[in-house]
Amino acid sequence: MVKKYETLAIIPILAVVYFCAAKVGLRFAFVHPSATALWAPTGITLAAFLIFGLRVWPGIFLGAFLVNLSTVGTALTSIGIATGNTLEGVVGCYLINRFSRGQHTFDREQDIFKFALLAGVVSTTIPAHVEGGWAPRSGSARARSQPGLSTTGAARARATNRAGHG
Repeated sequence: MVKKYETLAIIPILAVVYFCAAKVGLRFAFVHPSATALWAPTGITLAAFLIFGLRVWPGIFLGAFLVNLSTVGTALTSIGIATGNTLEGVVGCYLINRFSRGQHTFDREQDIFKFALLAGVVSTTIPAHVEGGWAPRSGSARARSQPGLSTTGAARARATNRAGHG
């Protein structure tokens, strides 16, 4: 169990790791400067919540807020987008702990499938729904003028999510 003072030390480190991973991910944006198929911060968020618990959420929120603010986001849109990214990890962590044996999810084949479904499909739609209202406010998500962003299913959710990151 991580103690309170250790949690306080983890939060800024987590924010920096999230921020750096997001900046690297945004280097792979080809269709739109803020839409990328590679988004390591989602995995970092999920791993941090599974290992350290939900109490490290401020590190994720801060990292997501700063990466959006440092691109083309405003403070208000960056708050909305950071909220979506943080909730994605919270929901993913809850679902994995509840239905896929938490940190032991890779011990059994059926749990690996559950992990892929819950973390890879279900929880990744959260930012798309939360951020969908924020990205257009920033002027960064122009799905109509960027046909490559108008896809279907999970790809659309991820594209919408990434549209909020810029």
